[in-house]
Amino acid sequence: MWAIGNNTYDLIRELYNQKKPLGQAVNRKLMRDFRLYMAVGGMSQSVMAYVEGRNFTEIDNIKRSIISLYEDDFKKIDSSGRIFAMYKAIPAQLSKGIKRYSISKAKGFRKTQKDDELLFDLLDSKTVLASYNTTDSRVTLSQKDITRTSDGYLNLPVFMISFLAEGIK
Repeated sequence: MWAIGNNTYDLIRELYNQKKPLGQAVNRKLMRDFRLYMAVGGMSQSVMAYVEGRNFTEIDNIKRSIISLYEDDFKKIDSSGRIFAMYKAIPAQLSKGIKRYSISKAKGFRKTQKDDELLFDLLDSKTVLASYNTTDSRVTLSQKDITRTSDGYLNLPVFMISFLAEGIK
């Protein structure tokens, strides 16, 4: 948004502070901008390509090359390719409306202790965001164990569209 000189968020902040509604026109523009963000992504290379006026096919190719770099980096952590398989399975699981991330579904077979370590390596890579759903206010998030609970989610919205459209060219 800021890359293309959009100052809509200053207006939103002002209206929020004044407790005034946005209105339909602003809401439609924000939803359009959000869909555009999902298509372009938030990586600096893809944003720069959008600002330069490149088409979405070129932008998608840039995002795919970034994903390829991630795959290379993941192979440095785990040469078997399991960590990349776990990474690549996130959008497919999210698009099916699954309530939690399942390592065994990502790998195609039973989860092992090593998979827990790989999950934490994936989280440490900062390529995904862990989100937690909790309704028990007595338990802090630091007490949650993403590997043992149904309340763990993984998100990677920047590349989700590229992954989902992988078979489409």
